Amino acid sequence: MYNLLYELPYFDFLITLIASVFSGLVARIALKVFFKLLKKLKYSVDQKLLDQVYKPLSWLLFSLVWIFSLQFLSLSSAILPLFKLGFKLLFSVAAIWFFYSFSYVVSEVLSLWASKTENNLDDELVPLFSKLLRVSIVLLGSLMALQNIGVNVMSVVAGLGLGGLALALAAKDTAANLFGSIMILLDRPFKVGDWIVVDNFEGTVEAIGFRSTRLKTFYQSSIIIPNSVVANASINNMQDRSSRRLKFHLGVSYSTTPEQIEAFMEGIKNIILAQDSTDKTLYYVAFNEFGDFSLNILVQCFFQVADRKQELKARRILCMEILRLAHKLKIDFAFPTQSLHVESFPEKKSNNTSPLSRDEMIKELGAFSKGGSESKPQGLGLYND
Repeated sequence: MYNLLYELPYFDFLITLIASVFSGLVARIALKVFFKLLKKLKYSVDQKLLDQVYKPLSWLLFSLVWIFSLQFLSLSSAILPLFKLGFKLLFSVAAIWFFYSFSYVVSEVLSLWASKTENNLDDELVPLFSKLLRVSIVLLGSLMALQNIGVNVMSVVAGLGLGGLALALAAKDTAANLFGSIMILLDRPFKVGDWIVVDNFEGTVEAIGFRSTRLKTFYQSSIIIPNSVVANASINNMQDRSSRRLKFHLGVSYSTTPEQIEAFMEGIKNIILAQDSTDKTLYYVAFNEFGDFSLNILVQCFFQVADRKQELKARRILCMEILRLAHKLKIDFAFPTQSLHVESFPEKKSNNTSPLSRDEMIKELGAFSKGGSESKPQGLGLYND
């Protein structure tokens, strides 16, 4: 029976066509089995990634069927070489397409694996490895395609070797960026997600690539910095801070009494100590300056928070509490002002008080000296250091 079928005209072509049609079905079954295997290993890969692999895998199997079948098909010597060349070329293109698409599945699996580890280094290496893998697939696949269509690959490689010097000169910046990325990974001055300042650039690290590092600024724009620049620059990693400093001067009006200032300072200190996120061992509240139009109180404290959002929240709470305290104590904040003094008219008596005499001034100075009646070297007793 088999011999009878085999002797039928175009029987080989019929078998080949049937196998070609079923190549798509085989590809679909293989991907479903692979998807179930990944689920069993607890790697939930997006189904869309596997769907992207289906078409190139189908064409890859299709070309393999025909390459194998051409050995048994009865074709003329004029047509057979063309068929072989065409299907070898199709196989090469499908192979590059398949492995390139499949590399995204590999990247996804590696990312899921890296997220389960405590070490953050592998989270940064996975994107770099993925890019290197895809570049390697394209380069090696292209060489394989050239070899399949009869091109002498060794001569091509030798030609590249002769042009190596020119290529090296042209790609010196690329090489510098590549070594810069290696140094960043080895030294690890920052990682993805860190808030850093590099020279005049500031933002959150979005990605560390072979050529450059991408920052997301607080204006929601992206800055691309070559890794050669990053490797040689001074880097201020704001994310490494164990606490975040808040420092400002509060200017109160000159009409504020000494008692009000000390009470205000004591209240600010209590507010700092009452807030959950402040460092209770490191803070300063001091009346330290006579300004042009204000009495200046220095306030400095540190917030023990994880990120910028929590820092801004802590700042808001502290400033609101200080504002409420100022209203309670009836303290006015100063602002830039200019005073215009008008001389008294002859018919209007001047309100100016006469200055103290020499003896009166000496008496007042003595009252403020050590042991004097006005001497209060420890303050008024309203503010406690």
